[in-house]
Amino acid sequence: MQSQQFQEVLNAISLLTNQQKNILLNALSDRHSPSDIAVSIEEGFIKAPICPHCGSEDLQRWGIRNQRQRFRCKDCHKTLNSFSKTPLARLRHPEKWSSYLEGMTHSLTSH
Repeated sequence: MQSQQFQEVLNAISLLTNQQKNILLNALSDRHSPSDIAVSIEEGFIKAPICPHCGSEDLQRWGIRNQRQRFRCKDCHKTLNSFSKTPLARLRHPEKWSSYLEGMTHSLTSH
């Protein structure tokens, strides 16, 4: 989309009714469940596995931990999974990710 067209879209947003804004917001949020996100990341990694430590494509399967396939890089000898070196790397409780994201989006606290 050209930047002029994009600016026209932005200007048109102010003309929308509240109901139309809510419909637009829901369409833009495109919410996925945490399990969908995890599966998507894992599938993408398995199709084109690359070591996040050294960039090598020479990986071998190295067991399964917490229902996630682990790999070992044949060049740097580090083990990894599809979430290594990502913001999701050390997160626990994937079943709670969507509620965490919802809370952060709306500036909620756990108190």
